[in-house]
Amino acid sequence: MKLSTNIINLRKSYNLSEEDLAKKLSVNKKDIINWENDKSEPSIKELKLLSKEFNISIDELVDNNEYVSEDRKVFHVGYEYKSKKTIKGKPFIHINIGRGKKARGFIAIGNDAKGVVAIGGKAKGIFSLGGLSLGLISIGGISLGLFSIAGISLALLMSIGGISIAPFAIGGIAIGILTLGGVSIGYYSVGGYSIGKYISIGGYANGHIAVGKHVNGTIILVKPTSSELRNVILDNYPNTWRFVLDFICGFLR
Repeated sequence: MKLSTNIINLRKSYNLSEEDLAKKLSVNKKDIINWENDKSEPSIKELKLLSKEFNISIDELVDNNEYVSEDRKVFHVGYEYKSKKTIKGKPFIHINIGRGKKARGFIAIGNDAKGVVAIGGKAKGIFSLGGLSLGLISIGGISLGLFSIAGISLALLMSIGGISIAPFAIGGIAIGILTLGGVSIGYYSVGGYSIGKYISIGGYANGHIAVGKHVNGTIILVKPTSSELRNVILDNYPNTWRFVLDFICGFLR
């Protein structure tokens, strides 16, 4: 291939416009257009910048017959599939893999994926799975959703993670309203080290009603039965939700 054709193919595979590439190389958009139309050629300095930007050797870039494996070609150029079936103008399945690639479809798979079901490095959807994940049901390294599971997990309703923050949180460190964790902080809290505004159960428990071996609170219970704890909670907080009572008292059965 000609150098001009290589530049065009690489730019498109990285989902860059002429203007985008020009900004990255600190040149004019007209320079990119001239290179791609064989009206001029990049200087040695510009070839080095192109080589670095596209993670490709200068020999490969100018096509000096250097062998490039098929795997490496796939890495640079990427892979894209769009199903013929569409929903509201978008493909039912869109797979777009490669640096700078975006996937948009009902089921989207790619580095930057957005869809009803989204899977990728950065995923956004109703059901999402990714390094950085955003969705109603979300799973990832860092995850935000209605229901969320992740190393660092934030949710509007329920989260599970190493660090978990949600109204109902379960994790190594759990922060929320109803929490369960190694370190548990909330209104109703259960954990190894537990701090609860109203009720706290744990090896080390601190709360208005505190249950455990090492406790600090207004009402201290060392080894209550489930029914005894339930009665104490209802005496102090008669409007406590039934499922909260069942959750808290269930740990004493």
